[in-house]
Amino acid sequence: MISSAINRADQLSSCSAVLRRSFLRQRGVEVMTSVDLGMFEKAHPDRLLRFNVDGIELDRPAFDKLKRELALKRLTPDASLACDALTLYVGRYPDNSGVKHWLVIRKAAVHFWSDSSIGPEEQKGRCFYEVLTDPEVLAWVKNKMNRRHRKRVMGFDSEPSESSVSFSNLH
Repeated sequence: MISSAINRADQLSSCSAVLRRSFLRQRGVEVMTSVDLGMFEKAHPDRLLRFNVDGIELDRPAFDKLKRELALKRLTPDASLACDALTLYVGRYPDNSGVKHWLVIRKAAVHFWSDSSIGPEEQKGRCFYEVLTDPEVLAWVKNKMNRRHRKRVMGFDSEPSESSVSFSNLH
């Protein structure tokens, strides 16, 4: 590779053939590990398998830089989700015209890949970051953040009932 940055971008955008065959018709990012060391390619020294179809994965240094540059708010979409480590980070950024856009980043745990399916969370506590682009998720976040703002400004004690969005495909 020309540079370490390009090499890292190539790793983060890769899609393991094993995972690609198992996640048919899905898109986004998932990161797995396996006890079977034969599953890993030499080019992946972090010993992680990546599923990445039309997704944007950030590594920890990139996420930390975004946190320094934007005011990111932490949201936990639903306490009943299978993955306790799922957290959304939400912020807004201006484009060159000054129009503000939403940025939603999913932090999720690395899981084990075993018997051709997603297993339990890895005990090392590793996680990954994905920039979410799903319009339904972005609309849910925008609605949630606008209600939080109205509640804070108007002094409401209770939040109105919210329409739900499916986070079932976000492990």
